This record gives sequence, structure tokens and C-alpha cells, in this order.
Amino acid sequence: MSNPLNDPTPIPQPDRLSAPACGAVLRLVAPNAATVPIRGPRADAGAVAELPAPRRRLDSALGPLWLRSLRPPDVPAHADFLSALGERGRRMRAFALPQAPSAGGGATLRLVLARVAQARGSSILLGELHICIDRKGVAAEFALAVRPELSGRGLGRLLIGCLLDACRMRRVTLVCASVPCSSGAMLVLAREGGFQVLRAADGSAQLALMLRPRGVR
Repeated sequence: MSNPLNDPTPIPQPDRLSAPACGAVLRLVAPNAATVPIRGPRADAGAVAELPAPRRRLDSALGPLWLRSLRPPDVPAHADFLSALGERGRRMRAFALPQAPSAGGGATLRLVLARVAQARGSSILLGELHICIDRKGVAAEFALAVRPELSGRGLGRLLIGCLLDACRMRRVTLVCASVPCSSGAMLVLAREGGFQVLRAADGSAQLALMLRPRGVR
């Protein structure tokens, strides 16, 4: 099997992450009053549900930000976000992005960190977070990315916090990911978040964290 990071074949932009960098943490102000109720994976056999997510307003040195679900109108902004990652960033993104379950149920959650461009009235995407939850709702695989020019501003750490919060609310007990060993910033971020980091024979780093469901002591 070829290594996605060395294979010269271009990877299509639309779907599979780069590592965020650590830094000053953004501050959560308050969830929007019109949040969507959180639901668990659909029970329909063979269905893959797209989970809704609360829309949260965040205060930061970059101005007001919104953490929300990826929406159809975001297609141009998402294409711009992928372009900003650069070729290497897109390859690392492709390596890490979890595959949504194709059968037997399960659920996915796609979040973006957005800033409204006041001059245009449109959104600029600064980061993204993908979560795939298995059919039983026990384990979740994730991937995240932020704009390289914003590394060191706390966006990656913020997304890790949102990831763990979302998994606890859905009573997920195992959170994992697979990233290239060359993703130094992501590995530092994972260790700071409490993840175990194991090197695999294929050159990847396997991240794993056991969670205690909210309300369980």
C-alpha cells in the first residue's frame, strides 16, 4: 500500500486532515439560544445519520467565531479552506479523515469553525472537525484541521475540547484517530488532551482516549 503522504497522485479536495497547532485558547462565551437538540445515532438498520450540533458563539482575538454544522451554502467557503491547507495539508487531511460507516448504522458529525466576513456577509472557515460514531455509539473516530496561517492561536485545542464534549454528551467511551507520525503538532495536541499515542507499522500514529460518560463517576 502506498503512503498517502509520499504518493504523487493528487488527492481530490472534497473529502479525507492536517494537524492544528497549540497556543492560546479561545474562550467559550455562550451557546446560541436557537441550538438544535443533541440526538444519538439513528437506530435504522444500515442508516448513517448526519447528527445535528448546537451552534455556539466563541469569543477570540480573531473576533466572534461560530462553531456549527457544515451546511450546503458552505461549499465555496469549504473549497477555499481546503485550498488554504496546501498540498501537504490536504494529504495529511486525507490520511486522517475517518471513513463514515457504510453499513450497519452509525452516525457522523461535521463541524466547522466559522467567522463572518462583514464586508461580504459570508463565512470564512478557520477549522473543521469530523466525528464518526459506530453503530453501538461506543467508539468515535475523529479528524480535525485548521488554517495553517492560524497555527498557534488555540484553534486546534479548542476543537479537541469540542470533540470530547460532544462525545461525552453522546456517551461515547472510546475516542480514537489515525494520523501521520510526521504530524508533530497534532501529536503534541493529542498528548496534552490525554490521548495515548502508539506508533503503527504503517508509519501512522494511533491516538486513543477512554472517556467517562457525563454524569458517571
